[in-house]
Amino acid sequence: MAPERSDELTLQMRAAVAERLRGRGGAGSAPGIQPRPHPQRPAPLSFAQQRLWLLHELFPDGLGYNVPSTHRLQGPIEVDALRRALSEVLRRHEVLRSTFDRDRDGHPVQVVRPAAPIELPVHRVPAGADPAALAVALVRRPFDLRSGPLLRADLLRLDTDHHVLVLCAHHIAVDQWSLEVLYAELSRLYPVLVAGQRAGREAELPALRLQYADYAVWQREHLTTDRLRPHLDFWHEHLDGVPEQRLRIDRPRPGTQSFAGARLRRRVPEPVLRKLREVSARHGATTFATLLAALHTLLTGYADDPDLTIAIPFGHRSRPELEPLLGFFVNTLPLRTTPAPGRPWADPTFADLLHRSRDVTLDALLHQDLPFDRLVHHLHPQRALSHNPITQVALSHFNTRSSGPRLPGVEVRPFPIEPGTVVFDLDFVMAEYDDGLAIELDYSTDLFDEATARGMLDQFAGLLDRIPADPSRRLGELVPRKLRTSTAGSAAAVQEPGPRSVEAAARTAPRTDTEHALVAIWTKVLGVDAVGTTDDFFAIGGDSLAAARVAALVSRRFGVRVPMRAMFDAPTISRFATEVLAPLLAPRPAPPPERGEPADRTERLARRLAALPEAEARRVLHAARESTGTAGHRPIPQEDQ
Repeated sequence: MAPERSDELTLQMRAAVAERLRGRGGAGSAPGIQPRPHPQRPAPLSFAQQRLWLLHELFPDGLGYNVPSTHRLQGPIEVDALRRALSEVLRRHEVLRSTFDRDRDGHPVQVVRPAAPIELPVHRVPAGADPAALAVALVRRPFDLRSGPLLRADLLRLDTDHHVLVLCAHHIAVDQWSLEVLYAELSRLYPVLVAGQRAGREAELPALRLQYADYAVWQREHLTTDRLRPHLDFWHEHLDGVPEQRLRIDRPRPGTQSFAGARLRRRVPEPVLRKLREVSARHGATTFATLLAALHTLLTGYADDPDLTIAIPFGHRSRPELEPLLGFFVNTLPLRTTPAPGRPWADPTFADLLHRSRDVTLDALLHQDLPFDRLVHHLHPQRALSHNPITQVALSHFNTRSSGPRLPGVEVRPFPIEPGTVVFDLDFVMAEYDDGLAIELDYSTDLFDEATARGMLDQFAGLLDRIPADPSRRLGELVPRKLRTSTAGSAAAVQEPGPRSVEAAARTAPRTDTEHALVAIWTKVLGVDAVGTTDDFFAIGGDSLAAARVAALVSRRFGVRVPMRAMFDAPTISRFATEVLAPLLAPRPAPPPERGEPADRTERLARRLAALPEAEARRVLHAARESTGTAGHRPIPQEDQ
């Protein structure tokens, strides 16, 4: 997982952002967030949570959104105090003990469960065993959003005073900032509990006025289409005509994204980082803008079209009252950094690209209030289970070192592991330290060989070394186009389905009761007057959230469990009825009678009743009579009549 915090803005950029926001308003001018009036009731999901919930519905066993945090602890540990401290964090933050389900209309909701002590099993690591491999096995367990929990904790014991703390949460409940909040609270609670005091909740940690669900309710009520209109207009213009991003890859893209990945690391020495900072300052830009321009430069050598868009996960806590909360506040900003988007490539200089990156970053920050989920909904790009919408490359940058928990008498250090997952095709994470720039590249092993990814990382490190010498050089001089010519990864070899047609020559009417019922559900969810049985759901206005609602309503209407993914596999009513529902509704053969029992149901029942006490036999017989004539007929729910 990539951290979600970009670098700090320069004072000049901060002032510019503040000035422009004063003139434009935005979500920052919305009313303040208040505690929801009925905290015991199910609450809506935030837009960011909704996106991850939909992905979980599609890939329930996926591991791409597991967020691990692993630290080596050297020194005496009070396991019970650590467990109680973690339990107190769990009690304070409702989002960690929330579960996710649907309401009667198929909309996702989150339900807060009562607080309970967290489990903290201690696993003894056998001599010679690899603790990193054991930690990876612990974090590579899928979460069940319907039942929870959303935070797991394990302790690996290497020796009496040598442990590895393994925390893993689902991204729907935390982001990188949340981990820092969790570490800070652990650092305050643990010493108190070690000293033998009881939780001392209010004295040690201020009570939280808000919870994440309060933010989700506020976001749904106040981030209306009218309020977001200026942001929608900006992003529509910013992404107008953006081409489908195609990187040359080693293997054809599979039809379904597996999230399987691997990680490579590279360190850029401090002198190079210092020169990059100097270049940034001369051009009135941040180090982040320079690294963004450098990444775009690198990708021009690997892309079929240099008009590129790069995803920036941004820690979107624009209101101070959100800072002490755990939760998923990240918003993805798709930055299109091409100097002249939509025009023929003119091979600009790196300085031109840097200026564009600087300006695009500033404008994107001004319009960060538009949730990425809403942007995708309005742009309505072609949907596929094989890749992310809009862009497949991400860049995260941060310049503050994660502290981890501070435990008295214990040396706490990061314990790096490689969980083997990736959400994007390429996910670059860059961190500035005193001794240089640390770069991590997570890459999809479905698409890239290790040699390809390593060569890409080497090229990038060399590029960062060359840029400061002469930023006026053209990109074609810094990175030759077509660095690789892998046939398997060519555009011709990896063609993906084209856009679905939204026009139907003639609307096909439903023919069966099942098709009639499906038409009624589709028209209700899509808000349209009519749907043909051969109309493609996603071509007539459907999206992932609508697909989830249809799956829920179909499941309730027909009394079977229909996965959301079926909407992608069979996106027309005729196919859905025959390929998805027909097998689920087909009569099941009666189980064979037990050995020695007659085949006739009545005679079998009579024999079993004879073996029961009289009172119990009367009860069973009464239940059998009550069910007669109704077992094969499901009553129609009130909403469907």
